[in-house]
Amino acid sequence: MPYPAFGHISPLLPVVGELAARGARVRVVADHRYSTVLAAAGAEVLVLPVAADVFFPARVGGAGTVRYLRGRVRKRVVGWHAARLVAAESAVDRGELVVVDPMMAAVDRFVLRAGIRSALFSTTYLRRGIPGGDRVVLVNSIAALQPAPMPRAGHVHFVGPLIRQERGGGLSRFGLPTHKRVLLVSPGTVFARAPGYFREVAWAFAGSSWWVVVATGAVDPATLGSLPSNVVAVRRVPQVEVLAHCAVFVTHGGMNSALEALTLGVPMVVSPRAGDQHHIARRLVEWGVAAYLPTSGSAIRRSVERMASDPRVRAAADRWRARLSGGRSVAEAADLLLAQAGG
Repeated sequence: MPYPAFGHISPLLPVVGELAARGARVRVVADHRYSTVLAAAGAEVLVLPVAADVFFPARVGGAGTVRYLRGRVRKRVVGWHAARLVAAESAVDRGELVVVDPMMAAVDRFVLRAGIRSALFSTTYLRRGIPGGDRVVLVNSIAALQPAPMPRAGHVHFVGPLIRQERGGGLSRFGLPTHKRVLLVSPGTVFARAPGYFREVAWAFAGSSWWVVVATGAVDPATLGSLPSNVVAVRRVPQVEVLAHCAVFVTHGGMNSALEALTLGVPMVVSPRAGDQHHIARRLVEWGVAAYLPTSGSAIRRSVERMASDPRVRAAADRWRARLSGGRSVAEAADLLLAQAGG
């Protein structure tokens, strides 16, 4: 039972694929938007009758605030429906293990009350300790990105990065000029930015040797108006594929984005929005693999140029790539869940 948002479902997909490949029957509760990608990973999808709208506006009180408030109410409705669906399925087939995102509190309360064997799958760091006693807790992160002090009980496992290899065409769809460096700009899938934010970054690179790919997320690219000829703006990109070709990544500093960039050795310029993003950004800057996004166009370009050319940044990024790439995070996550299920 993942939280019904792309950033929470994405790290679950490679684990679903690994479990299915080992012959496990994997059922995932999600709304219709994720049915295709989950089925492709090898899951049987139990479709929720209502979809969540996980969205945070560029400014609370400004455009998008009504949608944000409605989404908070809808989150409770989704949780109620999810708990009912899990309860109904459990009455027919309890299965060996229910894996719950800690943000799906209604489902978690049900499985605890019903005495169903369960595990927790968290996509970011644990802020309030370890919920649920002695259950195994999988965290799509690394211990170094956790706030201190952190509980170090043996049943908490930092198994990240859990990265799904995408097949979206990468940069070929943009007709990438091979002589240009690539900059990816993305605010993530939840935290919207105003059109002015994207325009400021885009025009900072007008006439430069950079090729800038802007993923606007909740913002319609048409609202950005005219852009420099070396800038492409689309709602979404296959991020892992695009990052593999990037010299620098301008990001909000969400856990998935940070782990993907670290694994691929891509330096970052960070512009955090929420509490966990601020913490992640501080750590990245401390490690020398990121800088904070300046507020003016010329300073933005200078910051990106420095992150791309500074040998100390390159060395730090390479150290993290060596540390994180080639690991067995997905296999470890599957091992832990199968062991918890008794299989």
